[in-house]
Amino acid sequence: MSKIWIGSLVGGLILFIWQFLSWSMLNIHDNEMEYTPNQVQILEVLNENLEEGNYFLPTAPRAQLLRSTSR
Repeated sequence: MSKIWIGSLVGGLILFIWQFLSWSMLNIHDNEMEYTPNQVQILEVLNENLEEGNYFLPTAPRAQLLRSTSR
């Protein structure tokens, strides 16, 4: 029974480390959080249908990001 617990903990730790590295250090998931040209329409629909609160939205267009970081 203890082998199952040790294997579960080691597997969970390996998975946690991989997820941390793939999202923060290796930037494998960059395409999942890019600007969409339809963002204005999406924001209008969200404003009409969501209750008030804090929500995470994808990043700004790359050209806008480059201009703001080059200053």
